[in-house]
Amino acid sequence: MNILGKQGEELVADYLKESLKYKIVAKNYMCDQFGEIDIICIDKENRYVFVEVKSRTNDKFMDINQAINYRKRQALKMATKFYISKNRLQNVSYRIDLATYNKNTGKIDYFEDILDC
Repeated sequence: MNILGKQGEELVADYLKESLKYKIVAKNYMCDQFGEIDIICIDKENRYVFVEVKSRTNDKFMDINQAINYRKRQALKMATKFYISKNRLQNVSYRIDLATYNKNTGKIDYFEDILDC
C-alpha cells in the first residue's frame, strides 16, 4: 500500500471512531482470493460496516462509479460474504460503505450503503 493510501485509511478510521462513534473491528483484513477489506467496524445500531477507502491528491470530485469499478464492487461483495461466513455472522445486519479522502483539502466524504448485498 502506498503512503497516501495508508494515511487516508488511518484518517478515515479516526473519523469513524471519533465522529460517527463506530467501533473498529479490523483494518486491512485479507479475504483469501477476494482481496482486502480496508476497515471493518460496527455502527451505533450494532450493524457491521465494511468500508472501502479511496485516497486522492487533487480537488476533482470522485463519484462512486469512478472510485469503485464493477470488478472492485464484486470483490467487495465477495470479501464481505467471506468475512461474514468465516466469522459465523450470518444473522447480523451489514452494509458496505465508501470513504474518500482528499489530501489537498483534508476532506473526507462518506457514502453509506453503496452496494446492494
